[in-house]
Amino acid sequence: YLEGHSIPQSLLDQVLAKSQVLFSLPIDQKISLSDSTLQRGYTRFEEETLDPINQQCRGDTKEGYYIGNEVDVKNMDTAKLRGPNVWPSTEKCNMTDEECNQFRKIMEEYRLEATKVCMNLLPYFAMAVESE
Repeated sequence: YLEGHSIPQSLLDQVLAKSQVLFSLPIDQKISLSDSTLQRGYTRFEEETLDPINQQCRGDTKEGYYIGNEVDVKNMDTAKLRGPNVWPSTEKCNMTDEECNQFRKIMEEYRLEATKVCMNLLPYFAMAVESE
């Protein structure tokens, strides 16, 4: 785990609370929040295998929800996995408009803060690679 990062604990708490709401949805609703082309939104239990050498019989024992830079459909580039994110909506799941809006707001804020942390760490990774 990374300690001393700049992401406020209050934001991390909100991310966990909103994630719990989303992952508590029925499976058919979660699947409707998936875009396999851009690899965004929901991924189901055992859908991914991050360690295929040591885990060949089944996929990972986790669910996931992926977002990236929000790119308008007009500027979408599927080869580079650039495009719009998949967000919960009242048409796709049993969440209210307010819950959907809050989920998006909090996750976008978290992604922005996490990106800042990553950008601050990049020079250290570069130094480690250069020293090898």
